[in-house]
Amino acid sequence: MTGPGADAEAPAPGLFSALRVRAFRVLLLALLGANTALWLHTVVAQWVLTVGGASPAAVAGVQAALVLPFLVLALPVGHVVDSRGAGRMIPGAMAAMALASAGLALVAARGPVGSWLLIAATAVLGCGLVLCIVGWQNRMPQLVGRERMGSAATLDGMVFNGARAIGPAVGGLLLAFLGAAWVFAVDALIFAAAAAICTRFPTPVRSDATPPGSMGPAVRGGVRFVRHSPWMRRTLLRLVLFSLPAAAFWALFPVIAHDVIGLGTVEFGLAFLVIGAGAVLGPALVQPVRRRWPVNVFVAVGCTGYAAGLVLVALDVPVAVLVVALFVIGTAWVTVQSAWLTGAHRVLPDWVRARSIALILVVHQVCQGGGALLWGWIADGLGVRTTAVIAGGVMAAAALTAVRWGMLPVDGMDPSAAPSQFRNPVGDDRRAVLLVVEYRVDPCGVEPFMAALRLLEGTRRRLGAERWAAWREEGGPGHGGDAVLVVETFRMRSLVEWADVQSRRWTVAERRLLDDVLRHALAAPGFRILVET
Repeated sequence: MTGPGADAEAPAPGLFSALRVRAFRVLLLALLGANTALWLHTVVAQWVLTVGGASPAAVAGVQAALVLPFLVLALPVGHVVDSRGAGRMIPGAMAAMALASAGLALVAARGPVGSWLLIAATAVLGCGLVLCIVGWQNRMPQLVGRERMGSAATLDGMVFNGARAIGPAVGGLLLAFLGAAWVFAVDALIFAAAAAICTRFPTPVRSDATPPGSMGPAVRGGVRFVRHSPWMRRTLLRLVLFSLPAAAFWALFPVIAHDVIGLGTVEFGLAFLVIGAGAVLGPALVQPVRRRWPVNVFVAVGCTGYAAGLVLVALDVPVAVLVVALFVIGTAWVTVQSAWLTGAHRVLPDWVRARSIALILVVHQVCQGGGALLWGWIADGLGVRTTAVIAGGVMAAAALTAVRWGMLPVDGMDPSAAPSQFRNPVGDDRRAVLLVVEYRVDPCGVEPFMAALRLLEGTRRRLGAERWAAWREEGGPGHGGDAVLVVETFRMRSLVEWADVQSRRWTVAERRLLDDVLRHALAAPGFRILVET
């Protein structure tokens, strides 16, 4: 399950290098089955509503119900994973999804399933999806290592979108010959089998596991890290500009296929088979180009291809053109998304990785869910053809901005843990603290020192500092002789959190910024911890 680098990137291992890890191969196969069941359910639910005469907004509501649970659960789940690890989260979620699908199958066997029940059941599966995605994104680097995360993220996307082909194709056949109840029963069996496979490969217990602590401060800490990370802010911008117009296709294609193109149940499944073929084969076909092109150029081309495919699908085009358009949409969907997830795994430190990726997934899924409702509402007024053309235009405009305002470079952003200069083990003291750091700076070097200190401010805030401030001695050198006194102050929520900063949160990249500040100082700084009384 899956849910966004730079103009220059280091050479990466081959596309299939992550498959050399047996546990990754087996778990990826289990996730392929679970994703297939998920999309089997989603597309069949949309098709049942479409054939039953539901409005485009109601059909789009299925997609919205699948992704909106991310709003409530993703960040809290990310906090638990950051603190304790994924544990048995993935098989437990799949088992719950199996039970929900079995219940829906029993209801469907008794008669037609109402719109609200279908949407409610989809929301239950959406909750399980949150647990699986966040847990799996945290598990992948543990299985394959950061150096193979480009391969793992792309393969994950290929599996996820390959399931979009297998699920609708199988769902269309089962729906046509056996009915909705059997579709949901097959879902339950697949989820149960995937849960059993994942149980055989439990997540190792983390040696540095900590109590989860208060949920609110932890979630705010994750948001604070993203807020003060220029790379994350730019990545989220690119994600929104792609995901919002992209949602139009997934929300409206069932209506376009039925009302505009005139596809039957089997043909509808075959259309998704073409999309899945693009998602699986496309990344392999474009891999040589991906290695040569700057990532932002590659993303811009992907967005352009998606926009063209979206417009062509809504027009009266020959079958061959329609097949090419669907293939391109599948390819662009995987390759563009893998760009931000690959970059995220390369730059995010372990202590906040799950929460940060959860926030990426929240934004992506909210754009998918909110976009589905938005485009469905527009389609109710303007028609699906006009709406698809508008969405394609929005995507094309986003492609134009990808080169100038694209993702920031990841080179040099080493997220490996690094010890801090100041280490103060404090046990379980929850009192707030004020940190005071006193620097002596050459009068001629105050400006470059202050510039370096401003860069360090971002690090302090990402690591948890509040109320950061810098104070500079006025009137030239004071009692320190030929040195200017500069004082840095910031607040931490507790001594426990400050100890966590020293033991887990400093990274190689962050330490470089601290070292740059120290190089501009005349001597080692003075350091004091003031405890709230």
